Amino acid sequence: MTFTFALVLVIVRGRLLAIGQEYENTAMDLGASPWQALTRVLLRMLAPALIAAAAVAFAVAIDDFVIAQFLSGGASSVTIPMRLYASARSSARPSINALASILLLTSGLILGAIALVLRRFSRRGEAAESGSRAIADLRF
Repeated sequence: MTFTFALVLVIVRGRLLAIGQEYENTAMDLGASPWQALTRVLLRMLAPALIAAAAVAFAVAIDDFVIAQFLSGGASSVTIPMRLYASARSSARPSINALASILLLTSGLILGAIALVLRRFSRRGEAAESGSRAIADLRF
């Protein structure tokens, strides 16, 4: 799940970097609120990346599940997705639901931490880049 979220993050982040902030700023200059700029401009431009990311995540998840299903040798090698699938076919037990919730929460926290680290490093890179530009301007 964490690997799949990482693929989605790479696809959507790449599109966000390609879009830039110019479109949102332009929409807000033309009278749109930040919420309207997000929904009417940014999300519409992100739609192809979100659809592609969902397709890739679905393909990877199905592939992992099918491989685990084929390679399982019995009850001793049952993975968590296989247990979740089996419990969805029969009556869902609260312990399986709790396990799925814990996995989802853990993956979300890991992705949040990664996003914070990426933001911090990108700010450092921007500050260093603007400082080097200022020094280069002083030389000429």
